[in-house]
Amino acid sequence: MADKHIENITAIIKKKGTAKDVFEKYLNGLRKIINPSVTEQEAIEMLAQHIITQPVFEALFDDYSFVKSNTVSKSLEGIISALNDKTSKKETQNLDKFYISVQGRAKGIDNSEGKQKIIIELYDKFFRTAFPKVTEKLGIVYTPVEVVDFIINSVEDILHKEFGRSMTDENVHILDPFTETGTFITRLLQSGIIKIEDLK
Repeated sequence: MADKHIENITAIIKKKGTAKDVFEKYLNGLRKIINPSVTEQEAIEMLAQHIITQPVFEALFDDYSFVKSNTVSKSLEGIISALNDKTSKKETQNLDKFYISVQGRAKGIDNSEGKQKIIIELYDKFFRTAFPKVTEKLGIVYTPVEVVDFIINSVEDILHKEFGRSMTDENVHILDPFTETGTFITRLLQSGIIKIEDLK
């Protein structure tokens, strides 16, 4: 499915017209915001990834519309619509059983830790299967929640022992440069290490 999406998007943007113009604007935006060396192929792969993964987020967070509320998703959806409405719907119908299984797995999980685990597992398997070259090139690895929790607590412990500080203290800055599924920042917020009054 990923290859088919890549093939479809590539064919659409080769033709002159609105779709090509919208794609060029999207590509220039990626180069300006993310990295000047983003290639056309990488931008196409990002669109293919979004087409396949967006229903997964909708299945996991059925009470929160990922497409309507997530800025990146809104931007990608706009581009996909401009490229071709059929691209986002027709091919993904073949993955309906997969999306139904995600919904079934997510049913009854009422805590974000459980949903975070599903996201990590799905993304890990998804990228390894659908985009093996991208995974290898970018070194995409998803850290299990238990390992994330260990790292967060270890950092807090070292801050106390070595500096007499905490992640909740003023002027302690937390950087998550490779956010991906957001597991580190999500688990940190859920850990209670940062006090509610210090969060802002």
